[in-house]
Amino acid sequence: MFNQHKFANAVKTKRENDGLTLMQLEDMLPGLSKSTISRIEKGEYSCDTTHFLIILNWLNMPAHLFITKEEAVA
Repeated sequence: MFNQHKFANAVKTKRENDGLTLMQLEDMLPGLSKSTISRIEKGEYSCDTTHFLIILNWLNMPAHLFITKEEAVA
């Protein structure tokens, strides 16, 4: 299962640590608008595969960090 909260925090933390505005990050990430990036950071938007890979590349993190095992339902 995709951990959207963890992904959102990673995106916002890196952007802020890099001293970037949403507009500056928009220029760095092809196909992503600043409003979409903002929604990702708030956990309001689930990326499609292309956007997920673009952001992972920018984060320089492997995908498995944001994938968790689903808990068995009793």
